Amino acid sequence: TMPAGRGSIVVSDPRNGEILAYVSHPAFDPNVFSLRAKTDEGKEEIQQLTEDPNKPLYNRPIQGMYPPGSTWKLLTTVAALNEGVITPENSRIQDGGIQLGNYFMRSISNYGMPDIVTAIAKSADGYYYRLGLKMGPEKFERWVEKFGFGKRTGIDLPREMAGSAPTRATKIREYDFYIKKAEKQLAEATDKTLRAQLEFRIKQLQHEAEWTAYDMAASAFGQGRNATTPVQLLRYVGGLAVGGQMHTPHLFLRAEPGVDRLGNSHPEMRYEDKNTFVVPMNADIHDIVKKGMWQAVNAGGTAGAAAVEGFDVCAKTGTAQVVSTEKANKATQDHAWLMSFAPRDNPEMAMVILTENAGFGGKQSAPRAKPIYEEYYRRTRKITDPVVADAATEPADKAKKAETPTTVEKTQKTEKKRVSAQ
Repeated sequence: TMPAGRGSIVVSDPRNGEILAYVSHPAFDPNVFSLRAKTDEGKEEIQQLTEDPNKPLYNRPIQGMYPPGSTWKLLTTVAALNEGVITPENSRIQDGGIQLGNYFMRSISNYGMPDIVTAIAKSADGYYYRLGLKMGPEKFERWVEKFGFGKRTGIDLPREMAGSAPTRATKIREYDFYIKKAEKQLAEATDKTLRAQLEFRIKQLQHEAEWTAYDMAASAFGQGRNATTPVQLLRYVGGLAVGGQMHTPHLFLRAEPGVDRLGNSHPEMRYEDKNTFVVPMNADIHDIVKKGMWQAVNAGGTAGAAAVEGFDVCAKTGTAQVVSTEKANKATQDHAWLMSFAPRDNPEMAMVILTENAGFGGKQSAPRAKPIYEEYYRRTRKITDPVVADAATEPADKAKKAETPTTVEKTQKTEKKRVSAQ
């Protein structure tokens, strides 16, 4: 269900972390390396692959690092509820844009004073700006650590990237190189004017490296210095699905007993998850997470295009900004995320879909989840009714077409359009 462009789809069993589907798009034929690498044709194919601007050799699910956008709001939710910043009974916070110093931080949404479930379902940006500010960096960073972001998941594939956690330490590391470079130049400088300039530059960099209210607000809703791989989000949504048990994503299941080429016998081997851990999430918090994500799909939220009748899909969309709105063009459009699980109670599947530089998660990635869930539902429930079977195999493009805005809708302001699609 991937488009002609670039993206990833990863699916797992949230009960144990077993990978059920793994897509990196565009793909390539690995036989070119194993069978044709020494032929002239094979060498030409390999050169085309390495020079392709879409980077088909790039293993996107474990190596692609992207801002997670609004998918991150569930981490902020779990953190705030655990820390007592909000409670299930008292969670209403103002939505909408906010003035932070001399910068006005716009919000795509403006839902007044929503509660936490509505904020999840409607993806209320301004709500999460303020929730992040109420929580503060110390509490926030504690939960970034608890969820394991900024670290490899341990998936049994080589060259997995760790991503980047949106913390004060990450920001300081970014500036540390330039500060040390300026300090070295200062130590070697003899000209008074140059020394004064360097001293001013060092103070300026040290000031810029400080954590600001903008950093906190941006980090709380998945922007800022946040870079996450699709597999990291898969483990995260799997943990959200089952109440905080974080399993290591893995492809290996078992190996039968046998004899290797040296004549050595080996017993049966089965996968053993040695890196599983638990993120604290009591029943009330887990219920809020499930309600918000269920409403996002089934009660007028941002992920309605992923709905499957009878399967209770729960999801969170994300529209991750790559560059500022003013500088965005076709090549630097927002990344479109959808992270989801189903069914709501006793989940069997967790899924992450990323469509690169495509726009809104609700319009670009949610429709691609629908046929996958339908096919799984049809097979596992042994549905043979032709009407249901046809619906389950319906192309994603048809679902996407249903999401296409009318001419009247296209004339609405961009800010308003993004509310329903984020």
